[in-house]
Amino acid sequence: MGNKANYKAQVIEASKELTGKEKVALKNFADMIQIDEATKETDAGLLINIAWTAQVSVHNEKADNQDYIKYVYVDKDGTMYISGSEPLYRQYSDIAEDMIGEEEEWGIKIIRKESSNYKGKDFLTCVIV
Repeated sequence: MGNKANYKAQVIEASKELTGKEKVALKNFADMIQIDEATKETDAGLLINIAWTAQVSVHNEKADNQDYIKYVYVDKDGTMYISGSEPLYRQYSDIAEDMIGEEEEWGIKIIRKESSNYKGKDFLTCVIV
């Protein structure tokens, strides 16, 4: 029981009403694809046909930054992708906001871009597809 205080994940926002099973699944990242890793070896980007998204607040006493947010992107095929990238989530949110109420099918392609602020570093962003 002592471990619970060291690590806690809590769903703080989702783009749809979640079932209990979905909430539980969102708090365990083991079966999710890490976007950072999935985009490292390819220039083609990572395509996600977004069904819904969620934000999970994490408190982890073993991490350098003990409190952080993870963003989960769920594909229509059920695959869950996860990232802590705020620039990626901001860009996705921008796209999603403009597409509210649109009939046209859409998804995102996640790509790595070289940072102009940090030499030799990349950041994640996305474009609509």
